[in-house]
Amino acid sequence: MVGRPRPISFEPVTLMAQSEQKRRTTHRFNFYAPAELISAHATEVTAVTSLSFYGCYLESTSPQPPGTVATVKIVCSGQSFEATAKVLYVLENRGMGLRFSEVKPQFLYMLWEWLGKALHAQIAAPSMISFTCDTTT
Repeated sequence: MVGRPRPISFEPVTLMAQSEQKRRTTHRFNFYAPAELISAHATEVTAVTSLSFYGCYLESTSPQPPGTVATVKIVCSGQSFEATAKVLYVLENRGMGLRFSEVKPQFLYMLWEWLGKALHAQIAAPSMISFTCDTTT
């Protein structure tokens, strides 16, 4: 029997607790690709290290404050994904978790395609640490 998904909180927090991880409504995939975060505060070239249909985690030694709204751009295999996102939580000197708040239709298919590739990679090699995008094209 499948239960109803639990609602997730959109309130920013400074550190993600274990209980917060349990409230996720969708699977996150280890997914490594170059990324850029553009906000009113700064533009940062970084990398995404995990990805889901609803958001991602970006590496950063100087993460934006929780609540910051920004544009995130992710590049994978010659394709560029873009979404408006909100910083939900920060791990000091490590990175930040983002929740996508607006994804244009032309990017939704790309996101599903990337998540499908990450799922297939995980099934083919369960011990694999991460799906890494080809950045040479």
